[in-house]
Amino acid sequence: MNKRFKISEVIIILLFFIAMYSCKNEKTVPPVITTNEVTEISYTTAVAGGNLNDEGSSPVIFGGVCWDTISEPRIENNKTIDSVGIGPFITRLTMLVPNTVYFLRAYAVNSKTTGYGEQITFETKHISVPILTTTQITTVNYSMISTGGNVKNENGGTVTSRGVCWNTSGSPTVLDNSTNDGIGTGMFASTISGLSSNTVYFIRSYATNSSGTGYGDEQSVNLPLNLPGNGITDIDGNVYKTVKIGSQEWMAENLKTTHYADGSPIPFLTDQEWSLISLESGKAIKWYNNDISNKEVFGALYTWPAAVNGSIPSDNNPSGKQGACPTGWHIPSNSEWAQLETYLGGSTLTGGNIKEIGTAHWITPNTGASDISGFTALPGGFCWMGGLSESMGLLGEWWSTSRGIGAGLPDRTGSIIFTTSYLITNTYRIKASNGHGKSVRCLKD
Repeated sequence: MNKRFKISEVIIILLFFIAMYSCKNEKTVPPVITTNEVTEISYTTAVAGGNLNDEGSSPVIFGGVCWDTISEPRIENNKTIDSVGIGPFITRLTMLVPNTVYFLRAYAVNSKTTGYGEQITFETKHISVPILTTTQITTVNYSMISTGGNVKNENGGTVTSRGVCWNTSGSPTVLDNSTNDGIGTGMFASTISGLSSNTVYFIRSYATNSSGTGYGDEQSVNLPLNLPGNGITDIDGNVYKTVKIGSQEWMAENLKTTHYADGSPIPFLTDQEWSLISLESGKAIKWYNNDISNKEVFGALYTWPAAVNGSIPSDNNPSGKQGACPTGWHIPSNSEWAQLETYLGGSTLTGGNIKEIGTAHWITPNTGASDISGFTALPGGFCWMGGLSESMGLLGEWWSTSRGIGAGLPDRTGSIIFTTSYLITNTYRIKASNGHGKSVRCLKD
């Protein structure tokens, strides 16, 4: 028994050493893997992969790709962890940095060691300025436009500001005048206000990301001195064109009504009757030369009391300023005429800017007439206190509500008129007798 036991012990010991020797001499073989080309490269992502050809000395546990900005990346760097078997695999890289060169290789891990494929390089897309277009300009009024843009592509960088910019010289940038209309892609609307009329502005959209500022197509606009008004009809049924000039809306024709807005008639007098009226309170109306054919183009001639309808309004006391005008409209004051002059470039230019173009109604040469204001001033002439008509084609004269001071007339009988002539580009605001017949232009309240 003891002999057999000792033999068994020896056998066991021999088997142990044989096993130890075999383990010691077993080779450690890494997996064999190749690296595929990187595709679908964007600013922050890419598609990569490899092909596991041999698992090596033991089965592969996992694999993927590893990458870094320095050569020979290892699994201690950035990596994907994928289930990898014999054959090809693909994987997606995320959270990359734009404008960056990366080194990458596939890898596979078995129970013994890690195998790497050959190294390749790739570069993420460069962030560039956004791509956008400019919305077609719409004129809102004489000092305001509506426009905007459409950010179609951020080009890899988030748009942190967008809007429109403008100047008067071309190629505007955000260093000129600009709006700020949000962030991101898509369409946006923008309103530009405080512009000057009769001035050419260059406008384009912009969008800014980390790469810089991109611009849309450039557009230009020349804001008009005027915009069409909504028109007005008086109590007699006469329809008038109106025009918005600056912040004012004017009739673009001379008043021709023979009734006040309440329906009461304005005294229609002959030349002989006209000579008998009171300068201070005499209301009278007539057609030039008593010819009704002059009504349609030139309107009526009114005494100042008829125009203001018996009230003595002023800039500080606007009650009664409606006068002969339709409801919602009034006879302009001296300062309101002055406002028109200022807007149209001052008194030395306003005459040309308001006069109807040509010599159909004005006598030649009708100096400087452009009517860029749309006011379309007409030379309705005037009539004297005795009723005699004079100067049609030569002069345009319109009442104000303001009393005037001037040589040659008692202060109580003179009121300010607004006037221009066929020979000048000027306008004047001067005193005239309240008993004269002048044209009337109404101003919207």
